[in-house]
Amino acid sequence: MESKNRKWKLKKGAPYPLGMSKRERGINIAVSMKGEEESGMLLYEKKSGRLHGKIPFPKEFRRGDIYCVFIEDFSYEKFHYNFYTKDHIFVDPYAKKIA
Repeated sequence: MESKNRKWKLKKGAPYPLGMSKRERGINIAVSMKGEEESGMLLYEKKSGRLHGKIPFPKEFRRGDIYCVFIEDFSYEKFHYNFYTKDHIFVDPYAKKIA
């Protein structure tokens, strides 16, 4: 199943490993988010720190409490990111490095 979201092509991802992981054709995101509110990822431009965009995760990409999202052809090197649930913003709890 795919979802077109602005300029990002989203597909159902793998539930593991948790966090963001680089793949050959994009990135896989697996993150635990409880509740039924809108959830997703916020992207910030590395150079300016400005909010670049918001990627809501489709509910059908959820397995239990884990969102499993694959973003195809995503240039992650240009961005910092946080996750959000409704109005709550939080860092990737699985990140190995926080900038």
